[in-house]
Amino acid sequence: AERAEALAAAAEKAFRDFDTNKDGEISMAELKAGLEKTLKVELSDSRVKKLMKDFDTSGDGALQLDEFVGVDQFRNKLEALAREERDAAAAAKKAALLEAEQAALAEARLEFLNESEPTTTDKLVSVLPYLFPLMDGLQYGRFIL
Repeated sequence: AERAEALAAAAEKAFRDFDTNKDGEISMAELKAGLEKTLKVELSDSRVKKLMKDFDTSGDGALQLDEFVGVDQFRNKLEALAREERDAAAAAKKAALLEAEQAALAEARLEFLNESEPTTTDKLVSVLPYLFPLMDGLQYGRFIL
């Protein structure tokens, strides 16, 4: 019970510190400024909007005292957001590598098909299957003589 009271008192003190204009609500700008000051980290507006959206249960765009959860939970949520962004970036990088690999494979297939003009060697090699039956007939004719 004492621990819960201590946590509530700490959350209320942090709420009072974040609420710079003392109107009983923490706006987006106040939340950003308070978290940057407390955590000593530069925060993007998109992350602060996500935090506000996650913790603003009333949906009025501001945090009241009953919605304010404490700096530690904000820190945990920010770390989770950073992890999600890293995972998304890694997935995007992996998808880009896969796409590049597929493009290289498609190009190799096109090269394998070889749409270019046949070389002299290609022409000679392509005639060989037609010459072998003729040579067999010549040998057969030699036995008749």
